[in-house]
Amino acid sequence: MSEKIKQCPFCGSNDVSCETGHHVSCHTCHAIGPDEPLPDADWVITRWNRRPFETGEIN
Repeated sequence: MSEKIKQCPFCGSNDVSCETGHHVSCHTCHAIGPDEPLPDADWVITRWNRRPFETGEIN
């Protein structure tokens, strides 16, 4: 994995991991994502790290 996993966008915890390569899990609030089929762990982490409010996608 080339990209570091960002903290959980829901609770702010850094206790997150991508163990299966299919989703990132927060071990504090139990959030998981993304909720879409992705080819590998790098894609999963990229989607988890995406924050719409940082990119202006949400007003």
